[in-house]
Amino acid sequence: MKRLFAWIILLVGACDHVEAVDRDTDEWTDADSDGDSDGDSDADSDIDADADSDSDADTDSDADTDSDADDTDSDIPTPVNYCLSFDGDGDYVRIPHDERLNLGDAWTVEAWMKFNAGAEVLLPVLRKGDADTTVSAYFLYARFNGGFAVAGFRTSDNSFISLSPAETLSSGRWTHLALTHDAGFARFFIDGVMVDEWDSSYVFTNNTSDLIIGALLHSDNLGYMDGFIDEVRISNVVRYNAAFTPAQENALDADTIALWHFNEGDGVVVTDEANGLSGHLWGNTGYALR
Repeated sequence: MKRLFAWIILLVGACDHVEAVDRDTDEWTDADSDGDSDGDSDADSDIDADADSDSDADTDSDADTDSDADDTDSDIPTPVNYCLSFDGDGDYVRIPHDERLNLGDAWTVEAWMKFNAGAEVLLPVLRKGDADTTVSAYFLYARFNGGFAVAGFRTSDNSFISLSPAETLSSGRWTHLALTHDAGFARFFIDGVMVDEWDSSYVFTNNTSDLIIGALLHSDNLGYMDGFIDEVRISNVVRYNAAFTPAQENALDADTIALWHFNEGDGVVVTDEANGLSGHLWGNTGYALR
């Protein structure tokens, strides 16, 4: 009996020990579960941190990209439109004679100009003729004697044909002047409107004089522009036969003999975009923003 009782006691103890281990196992399991939960949380936190880091990196990268784009944009120069400025006292541009400036039967001479209030009544824009030239081959004036704008050309008998509007031009505003010539007619346009027309059966005659912008240098009728000149273009074609809207910046094409934009902005040399016919600034001729 004693042995049997001892075995029973041993068996009961063993069961208790197994239950205790099971409980401990459950606690371990719970602990592992808690541990796994903490581990997952830490892992999620790490993932979130990495994502945030990546997001921040992307944001920084985008910011850098934007910054680079801004830097790139800032490196692109803003186009600047200059014009020539004349003070009315000895200023002009001289472009040496070139055979290409001698025109044929069909041609157009044009320019933008603005003269100052109180300017003299003689305001040359351009003239193919220097101090030794009595009659220029072709010319544009914002004002001539009498105050009217005049455009014209030389004939074979050394006289000239002039065209003029019925009204004088206003100071302080940009105005486009254009003279066209062909085998039938000469036409004078102001701001795209034809203001005069002439039967051009007269023979047009060239010369070997320099092209002068902003002055009439002949001692018998000396005069200088007091204002601004821009976008001088000479073409070997009639560009305008009827009303048109003048371009603010003249375009270069196959019919362009010479085109001066005057966008140099500095220095004493202006260059023709079509054929490289350079001119020299004299007096106080300078540049101004248009």
